[in-house]
Amino acid sequence: MGIKIIKDFIRRNIFSRPGVPMNEIKGLVVHWVAGPGATAKGVRNYFDSLADQDPNDDVDDRFAATQLNIGIDGEVVQCMPLTEMAYHVGARKYTRRALAELGAYPNNCTIGVEWCHPEWDGVFTKETYNTGVVLYAWLCKKYNLNPIDDIYMHYDVTGKECPRDWVRNPEKFEQFKKDVNAKLQAVNRKEERELRSANAKKGIVDWQFLREYDSNQPPKEETTLDVEQV
Repeated sequence: MGIKIIKDFIRRNIFSRPGVPMNEIKGLVVHWVAGPGATAKGVRNYFDSLADQDPNDDVDDRFAATQLNIGIDGEVVQCMPLTEMAYHVGARKYTRRALAELGAYPNNCTIGVEWCHPEWDGVFTKETYNTGVVLYAWLCKKYNLNPIDDIYMHYDVTGKECPRDWVRNPEKFEQFKKDVNAKLQAVNRKEERELRSANAKKGIVDWQFLREYDSNQPPKEETTLDVEQV
């Protein structure tokens, strides 16, 4: 399965895209939109609209954004470069786990992804879920993260009920992490096979590789992380 990431960056502003460089990426965070029927593009537009707030009026200002959004049909919209911090897990108080693993300000070391959903129960569509597996596996590979240890629900960081369905049914989140890990491991195995094959053509003999393919059977797994950024 391949996915396409549509780059549609929001305006730089103090409320949703401050342009602050990220520190070392330590984790990936799952969010639910908390608005049934919202689209990835619509969420992006909401984050962009926050730029129009007046910091000098008497209205409380809203600070929010994520780097990426996944829509109900599996589409992905990127709101800012992955090298920039987003205000997606800000809080007055963080969980002990977050403080221990992500530090005092998790915004500056985590990538946030908003997941759209059709109903208030927060259950994600198959298309959204499948895109999530590929996207998070790609991000884990890109930033050398462990899917089991380094993927968080918003709940894990601040205690907020987000994403609702997985907070109420944590076994679903555990399965998601396992699915991401399986995808990542399959891709790593495929890349290892390709490297061994290339080495063999150069005359670098890997005897175990030759034994594995002595039967001339094709590999049992064929999988890629086909992620295109446009």
